[in-house]
Amino acid sequence: MKRILFFLSVGLLVLNLSACKTSEVPAQPETEIAEQQKNEDIPNQEAEDQNPAKEIVLVVNGIVKYNFVKTDTNWTGEVTQFSSVDPEKQEVIKVLEIEPTLGWEDFEEFVNYLRVYDIPDQSEIKNRNSGSISNISRAYQFFTFDGENSRSFSYYNPEGELNEHWQSRNVVTFGTYLISEMKVVEN
Repeated sequence: MKRILFFLSVGLLVLNLSACKTSEVPAQPETEIAEQQKNEDIPNQEAEDQNPAKEIVLVVNGIVKYNFVKTDTNWTGEVTQFSSVDPEKQEVIKVLEIEPTLGWEDFEEFVNYLRVYDIPDQSEIKNRNSGSISNISRAYQFFTFDGENSRSFSYYNPEGELNEHWQSRNVVTFGTYLISEMKVVEN
């Protein structure tokens, strides 16, 4: 019951964010964002060396990277903050180990519920029209490995398309979940 209430509250939070009226800001063209994202190396090399059973990497706005790795039956998570001064250098400001407050089992259920491993790239959504840009607009770049297949996909400003496309809604819900549910691991 706790999980259902949590999922519903995250969903309501996402819908409330989409209903907010905000002033528009100039957008960076989607093709430019896509080109920048293709040139970035997302996967964490250390995680690849451990032969993960599953992996999810999410880079938000090019300055925050969430990395979740499942080896055997155990998940681990870390968040890396990069300097926004010079995105070309991607200077690391800090790296923190994180874990979900409701536990890794709920994390895995939420990932499966949102279909994180098989959400299509934003450009593959049929009949998609770009949403309006706001001050809550973000760029999301994913790398996923489900145990068999690895893939990458990206979304630019899915916040502007929450009501039109379930894929955009799931991306924003996952981002909101990470912000609200992850806590720093106490050493």
